[in-house]
Amino acid sequence: MDKCQYSEVPDNSGSVNKQNEREKWKPFLRQLLICSGVWTSVFLYGLGVGAPTVFIPQIRKEANNTEFITDDMASWITSVYGFSGFPFVLILSIVTRFVGRKIPFIIAQIADSIKGVKSNTGEEASNKLLTINTK
Repeated sequence: MDKCQYSEVPDNSGSVNKQNEREKWKPFLRQLLICSGVWTSVFLYGLGVGAPTVFIPQIRKEANNTEFITDDMASWITSVYGFSGFPFVLILSIVTRFVGRKIPFIIAQIADSIKGVKSNTGEEASNKLLTINTK
């Protein structure tokens, strides 16, 4: 026992530090993913609510007639966005009870994204409305 054959333990602290740095970012990235879904919903809601305040006066101006879209019609156009979301509140709350929160959240995000794309193409819809009512 005068000479022991000990080998040196390799130093892996560099790779451990890299893993620790990656692990520190995971909670932040998860939170960012969840918050981005909420931010997207709020942003699209703002687009849907704010769009009629722009395109109703624009349609009236292009038609050269303020009676083209009456005040009653304008109030319904601005309210339809809120009323269209009401059935989803009921449907998604029931679906959440049976399948969990992940699938309804994905469904809501897809629906909001489609709705946002549709509301951004409002110029085409207003042009169709002008051609229908001027005939």
